[in-house]
Amino acid sequence: PNLRSWPPLCRVATRHVEAPFTLPLPTAAHPLLAEPGDSPDAARWRSEHGFINGFMDLLIKHEGRWYFVDWKSDRLPAYDAATLDAHVRARYGVQVALYSLALARALAAHGADPLAHFGGGIYVFLRGLAGEADPDAPAATPGLWWCRPDREDLQRWSRWLAGTPPVPSEEATAGPPPPEA
Repeated sequence: PNLRSWPPLCRVATRHVEAPFTLPLPTAAHPLLAEPGDSPDAARWRSEHGFINGFMDLLIKHEGRWYFVDWKSDRLPAYDAATLDAHVRARYGVQVALYSLALARALAAHGADPLAHFGGGIYVFLRGLAGEADPDAPAATPGLWWCRPDREDLQRWSRWLAGTPPVPSEEATAGPPPPEA
């Protein structure tokens, strides 16, 4: 979306600050609680159940779609679209996946079609907001990064979270990269 046409976030009528989420983590994906090389007396077991708990800085509803918003204070050499995209891919891929899954699953749990009502994620790089707009990216605003994962992204991330090996068409990575912005 063209984020420059949006009202200020403080004026968005429907919003939730510090929205909690919980995602199940299958037992097979849990790390051992003692590492190889620890003393023989160290416990070597896996927990039976697990969860990833977190808080999304802000959830907003705009024009019928829900978005998660995350505030960032990273110091970067620039805050243009290309720099932000590279930085988010390098540093926040797992966070994008977890927040996207949490919001999509919350929408489904409340009877909404996640694909129709999930708008995506917005990262607000606070240090970059005072910059000038990139003339080559008319819908871009310095300091803002946006993505809208599609069905395939959400399914791939669900498999990753479940510890399921990637399907042959997916490249194996340490964590899921964000979708194409």
